[in-house]
Amino acid sequence: MSTSPPNRLLVVESHNPTVEIFVLNGFGVEMARSVERLSAELQCSFYKLRYMAGTLMKEEFIELPPGDGPFIHQAPSLIDSAARPIRAPQITPKRTVEGSAIPGELCVFLSFQSSSPPPVCVPAGSRPTIASPLQA
Repeated sequence: MSTSPPNRLLVVESHNPTVEIFVLNGFGVEMARSVERLSAELQCSFYKLRYMAGTLMKEEFIELPPGDGPFIHQAPSLIDSAARPIRAPQITPKRTVEGSAIPGELCVFLSFQSSSPPPVCVPAGSRPTIASPLQA
């Protein structure tokens, strides 16, 4: 004779009034559903919890173990680093050599680990030639 697992109260708290909480069994069948806070009497087993708010969604697996009293679970935050606003890049002034930039010229500054070479200035309309270290 087999006995079925005992039931236990599952409480899932999201602390966000816009989060929908779903409990799915191993077959993907919805066992319970609520908004912000879920409370459901379920058989002790493994479940998938799905959290949705707008276009954001997270899923996680939990075990509802046998025991006394409710099993309280805190929902993860749906907002991660990808949803946070991006800071504007900090623009730092470039180093310039006095008198190196003449209107109509393209100046290219190259930075190297050891020492920086002087800027290469090319008059507008001309084709730059870059010397190869092998030609030296």
